[in-house]
Amino acid sequence: MRAILFVCFIASAVAWGSMGHRIVAAVAEARLSSASRQYVTQLLKAVDEYDDLLDLAPLADQYSNSGSGDWTSECHYVNVPRGTTAFKDQFCNDDCCVVGAIRNYTNLMARTVRNPVPCKFGKGDEPCPLAFLTHYIADVHQPLHVAYKDDHGGNSVQVSFFGASRDHFGEPYNLHSVWDNAMMYQWNSNMGAAIKNLTMWIISNPKLVFEFEKTSDPSEWATESLKITNTRVYAQDFSANHDIGVGYYNANIGIVIQRLVAAGLRLAKTINRITGGQ
Repeated sequence: MRAILFVCFIASAVAWGSMGHRIVAAVAEARLSSASRQYVTQLLKAVDEYDDLLDLAPLADQYSNSGSGDWTSECHYVNVPRGTTAFKDQFCNDDCCVVGAIRNYTNLMARTVRNPVPCKFGKGDEPCPLAFLTHYIADVHQPLHVAYKDDHGGNSVQVSFFGASRDHFGEPYNLHSVWDNAMMYQWNSNMGAAIKNLTMWIISNPKLVFEFEKTSDPSEWATESLKITNTRVYAQDFSANHDIGVGYYNANIGIVIQRLVAAGLRLAKTINRITGGQ
């Protein structure tokens, strides 16, 4: 497995948080083909602690934050120079970026679809390819995972959120964590209700769903995120005003919702394409 994604050593940045990753997986699971459902069942049947795609979704973060998994840290994101308008392969260091990771695990799943790698994840174990793919497709849709090296994808931009300096985990807010968690929790902190709301959103927006499902190229997904980073994430001057309030939230929560939906739809399409032999 390590030969596929190469060795990396920089600390990871967590995208969407566990709830966001599970929401993306839920959107995808609802659109899996019968062949894909059978494939997922086969992978999980020998593992008592995992029931569905939602359980696999956070594992790549857990692995990256373990001693044996730090080699995957850079595979969650891609850094680009400021002023960049599109993802280029040159930004991906030896395929060890989120776009390279998606490509590699898509190819690995396609090669092993008839004899898949089981989804076992104990101490020191790597998650199975499906778990990595589920996670990384969500990651590339978080705008600040296609962002600038000089502020560590917004992690070094300290902010407050609706006047609070710390999140519900007690950690200081930064721009990255606001896009990972804070705006999503402000919108809906109940995962079941959030999934239901996104299901209704999908039904109500067929044209956007069609557009999201049209592209299967992760480099295009990364370019979409970069465009949001360039035009929306930094629209506020955080050196002058560190508080993210109702104006910024209202301007961007729709983008957060669309990126979660797009990630789920594209994950389902990718898995369906693999299990269908396409």
